[in-house]
Formats: sequence, structure tokens, C-alpha cells
Amino acid sequence: MVDRPQIRAWRPALAGIDEVFHARIIDHVYPMHTHETWTLLIVDDGMVRWLRDHLLKWVEDRSGVRDAGIAHRLRELLDERFVEGVALRHASETLHVHPAHLVRVFSREFGMGPHQYLTGRRVDLARRLLLGGMAPRLVAAAAGFYDQSHFSRHFKRMLGVSPGLYARSGGGPR
Repeated sequence: MVDRPQIRAWRPALAGIDEVFHARIIDHVYPMHTHETWTLLIVDDGMVRWLRDHLLKWVEDRSGVRDAGIAHRLRELLDERFVEGVALRHASETLHVHPAHLVRVFSREFGMGPHQYLTGRRVDLARRLLLGGMAPRLVAAAAGFYDQSHFSRHFKRMLGVSPGLYARSGGGPR
């Protein structure tokens, strides 16, 4: 028998905290991604042990990263246009850097590729829209996903639950 994820997500009336996401998900690995604002993430002890045991493999010496400025300029470009997206070719032409070099320096600087970063920003926006009451079918387009299937697949991969279940989990702590 597979345990169904136990989640609650809500927006507390507390200055400085935009969202609370409490999850007890046994068979899901929370992937690397980014958030526009800090989220209070409450995890059960299994996740804490996993983080302790597995995060060290992602820690690397970044002293050899060259062109960090280019990586930051690419992130700014992605942040400005994450809903509509930025083609790698366009970013390359805008920043006057070869596409492969852009991906390489971005990945070294931020620990994830530009596409994963862009997808993470879109999921971050989608979470806020869902908690704000927008229907999942409308959130897909509003957050920059190709269609609802594309949105649902990435949302579930990042959070371990469907957008609908996440939206229904709102309403504050019990």
C-alpha cells in the first residue's frame, strides 16, 4: 500500500511569511528549484535525515567558477521573463555569449540549469496563484506552462502532489 502524501499549504496572516507548506511525503524527493520569496517549509524527520545524508553530494567548491557575472545576468533575464520564457538562443544573443557557455556558467553558479530554474520560478508562481484561489486549469497558462498537462507534470515532480490537491489543502492549519 502506497501512503498518500499528507500536505497542508496556506498563507498565514503573519508579516514576513508568504506561505506555509507542511508535507509528509515518504516516496518523493523534493528536487532543487527556486522560490521568488521564502516559504516556510515544515518537514517531518524523514526528510531531515535525507537532507543530512544526501545534500553533501551537491556541495561543491565554487571558487573556480568563472563568468559568475554572466550567470547572474542570465538569471536576471530569466526573472524578468519567466512566464513567457526566454529561448537560449535569444539569451545568448542578448548577452553575447555562446549558448553552451551560458548553460555551463549558470549551472556552476546556481547548481541547476537555466531551464530547471525557469520551471522552478513557474511552479513558485503557480503555488501562489493556487493558494490565491485561481483554478488549476487557469494557473497553467498564467504561470507560463504550455498546457495543463505540462503544468501538472512539473508541479507534481517538484512538490510530490497534484496542483488540485495542493489547492484543496489550503485554508490554514487545522
